[in-house]
Amino acid sequence: MHNKIKLCSFVEYSTGRDFLLQTFNLTKSQIKKYKISKSFLNEKLFAKKELELPINLVNHGKINPIYRGEIIHELLRTSSFICFNKPPKIHCHPLSYDEQDNLISFVRMNYPISYLEINKEQYDRGLLFRLDYETSGLVVYSLNEELYQTARKDLKSIIHEKKYMAIVHGTIEEEQSVRHYIKPYGEKGASMVECQENDMRAFEINAKIKPIKSKNNKTLVEVIIKEGVRHQVRKHLELIGHPIIGDPLYSQNTHNQQMFLHCYQYTMYWNGHYFDLKAPVPDRFNQLV
Repeated sequence: MHNKIKLCSFVEYSTGRDFLLQTFNLTKSQIKKYKISKSFLNEKLFAKKELELPINLVNHGKINPIYRGEIIHELLRTSSFICFNKPPKIHCHPLSYDEQDNLISFVRMNYPISYLEINKEQYDRGLLFRLDYETSGLVVYSLNEELYQTARKDLKSIIHEKKYMAIVHGTIEEEQSVRHYIKPYGEKGASMVECQENDMRAFEINAKIKPIKSKNNKTLVEVIIKEGVRHQVRKHLELIGHPIIGDPLYSQNTHNQQMFLHCYQYTMYWNGHYFDLKAPVPDRFNQLV
């Protein structure tokens, strides 16, 4: 895809900045993000002058209608939400228009455009929660404004329990319940680190870890959580000395492997009904252990 697009305005503007503000409904901070030259922003823009602008600026906030990636299977659709089975190495949502390897572009390409009307000012649209790029499994997409707003205020009132399957380094022999305190670390909070309970940025996280089977110094485990803090399952397992195989952040020996973490079951309550949402565990999990 070309990263710039040619266009012109039939109307004269006092400055290029005014043209961008009025034509694309951008804020000054958004314009700054696209690194437009100061001369263009400050000089008069004459009518019919040919322009070349970043396609991400011209389509700011819009979702690319082309999806490039492994097929995303729909598991359940109701009048209020769709449940998807997200493949690994697919983003849940884009950060700019030109991104095509994400679930929201899949929705844009395969479903009515009206499905993108929820939370339409943001790139994550109707997503109730996100999975990491490397993680596969259940994702719930809201088609209902009330559901979306309720989830944003208190997701735990809707999602009562979340179950993951993971394959970790080492042998785990007994079921265990764990509690940790973690906080964001690094540029833009790219990873999570353990911290003290009284740290102002601390998140309390809890999990139940159940070993399923072990082989060749690897263990298939079920991890049950309630909070859903960023990287929660990955960090729990690293902190007990059993990082997930293929985890690029929290495991020392990834060997360019795919990460073995899959969100396979949610218990969801909405509009007076319980939904037991399940995504089949990929065959690659059985092949490794």
